[in-house]
Amino acid sequence: TRARELGGSKPVPALWYWASTLASIGQDDAESAVRAAEEGVAAYPSSPVLGNNLAVLRELKGDVARAEAMLRAALAEDASLPQISKNLADILYRNGRYDDAREAYERAAKACHAKFAGKDGTMYRSMAAFCAAGAAVKAAGKAGR
Repeated sequence: TRARELGGSKPVPALWYWASTLASIGQDDAESAVRAAEEGVAAYPSSPVLGNNLAVLRELKGDVARAEAMLRAALAEDASLPQISKNLADILYRNGRYDDAREAYERAAKACHAKFAGKDGTMYRSMAAFCAAGAAVKAAGKAGR
């Protein structure tokens, strides 16, 4: 790409991989998005943002276990980013792990409040409540067996 040509021997910055991944998805080019995300994670393995983006793409491709592991690793790198907790919660919710999803949504709400002053994370709290209800329904179903 042009950025790499202009940079010569300099490494491409992490921001380039982030933007390239999102631009590729915006163009409905999932293959290029995955390639950019994988290259970004290879170049910047401790970047929680790049790990988060690749994890989302992994889940979309059906590799849910790997996506979850990547999100947990990204969360370990930087627990202050609400999107990582939210994406992890989404995976947990879609897999019927409502209690774990509720905790992750609550963590996202707290991180949102801490990271973005004035934002209270209401959407994430609502999702946490929804997960609590799902867990109660699931438990009631098991108790009725």
